[in-house]
Amino acid sequence: MSARFKKVFFRQFIPPKPADLQGYSIKKIMVFGLILPFFVFLGLFSSIYVSLTFKLPLNIACLIAFLWTFSGFAFGTFILTRFSNKILKYAEVKRK
Repeated sequence: MSARFKKVFFRQFIPPKPADLQGYSIKKIMVFGLILPFFVFLGLFSSIYVSLTFKLPLNIACLIAFLWTFSGFAFGTFILTRFSNKILKYAEVKRK
């Protein structure tokens, strides 16, 4: 395909991505959306580290991995729900 055709095609059929969504910055909301996966990863990684450090049996290691991953998910969810108003206030786009 020619470069001119691509330029016209993509401009016509693919709308540009909006910088904000209903007055909120998409980038800031997406960055704060990484809070939950971070705590889940932290719980899973730390449980694997503890299990390998203390050479725990497989059933205990799986139980620890489940409990710590779930607690990371619960803590991340708590943080997101507790501070959602502050996150949205921070992500609000200020119009001039």
